[in-house]
Amino acid sequence: MSDHHLAQTLDLYCSGIGAPLAASLRQGSAAPISDGANRVPPTLKVPVTVVLRIAAPRQSLTTGVVRGQLEVYAPDQTAIVAINNQEQPLEFDSTAALAYTLEGSSWYEFEVAGFLNSILSAYLPQEAPPDGLLLLHPPRRDRIPVVLVHGTASSPARWAELINEIEGDPWLRDRYQVWLFMYATGNPVGYSGGQLRQALEHVVREVDPTGTAPALRQMVVICHSQGGLLTKLTAVHSGTRFWDNISKVPLDALTVEPQTRTLIRQSLFFEPLPFVKRVIFISTPHRGSYQAALRLGRLASWFITLPSDLTQRMFILISQNQDKLLVQRMGKLPTSVDNMDPSSPFIQTLATIPVADGIAAHSIIAVQGNGLPMTGDDGIVKYESAHVEGVESEVVVHFGHSVQSHPQAIEEVRRILLLHGQASSRQ
Repeated sequence: MSDHHLAQTLDLYCSGIGAPLAASLRQGSAAPISDGANRVPPTLKVPVTVVLRIAAPRQSLTTGVVRGQLEVYAPDQTAIVAINNQEQPLEFDSTAALAYTLEGSSWYEFEVAGFLNSILSAYLPQEAPPDGLLLLHPPRRDRIPVVLVHGTASSPARWAELINEIEGDPWLRDRYQVWLFMYATGNPVGYSGGQLRQALEHVVREVDPTGTAPALRQMVVICHSQGGLLTKLTAVHSGTRFWDNISKVPLDALTVEPQTRTLIRQSLFFEPLPFVKRVIFISTPHRGSYQAALRLGRLASWFITLPSDLTQRMFILISQNQDKLLVQRMGKLPTSVDNMDPSSPFIQTLATIPVADGIAAHSIIAVQGNGLPMTGDDGIVKYESAHVEGVESEVVVHFGHSVQSHPQAIEEVRRILLLHGQASSRQ
């Protein structure tokens, strides 16, 4: 997108009539789970514009009595208002509402706690579904979902700059809706990837149970760091590759409780989600992170507490089956840090599986300093680990690991979303 277009976008966003404000959601008015609106956090602040409409203004001047009414508009509902039968643009300030939402948010507390402990429910709104999929607005059947998946020891708050750009650009705002996935980042990558897949399937089914909303089936998933590994699991044919690392006995041949069998299938067997059409990897350790292999990474792995239900089920699975490889690999469940060790069978296997045909992939790779990208790293992930063959585009940004907030990375995401939106409208 050119600088001229960007300037036009900002001018259109800033100009308009009315007083831009940030509004709180009414408490005690949770929507039914069937339409997905209950996924909007009750602590969210939304941008609105207040317009004072005066009745009979000329008569009011002569009588000295002014009567009118206040009208409140939300940007996801309308961007214009009729004044004297002429359409006028409304002024919105999504930045202030987003900043107000993040001020004092428990998301920041979750970042370290959610890495060390699997306590996601303690940081989700009480009314929200437990799968971690949150929305910024009531879901729309006519807008393409942009799903943001954060990285290790992080939270949805780290997407603030990108969200602000999407919400503030009228072209993008009219075509996309932002969804946020929140997960305990110390858990095994396959386990979290299964949760992401399940959450996306749930919300698509909630919003479009009949499968008649094309926009929902043009989903874009944007991911940072470990979130990229979860995202890749929505877009690959894995077959039995991950299970073969754990056991040479077919899963169906083992003695397994039905719920445990379902959990294993969700965590180790993957097929592309039919509604995911594009993925954008940002600082993703496709071949592992060298930091995970260092002493500090290994130490952090020992402090991570995995879900008690998961560890108990794996203990029962091992005790019920005489499989030496299974005992060896699952005697101590791997954490996400273990999975991201370059020597991990999980990360080595995932690196060999390409993104499925029909799903477009892009890479944004951070490299510190001004040297050759191929020999560099971002402080956490080496270029050679983040690089993926066969992507539609790759952009290198000279910055540290948290590049998702860098203007160059955001502008590249904007370019891709513009491309995707135009292509989707032609289908």
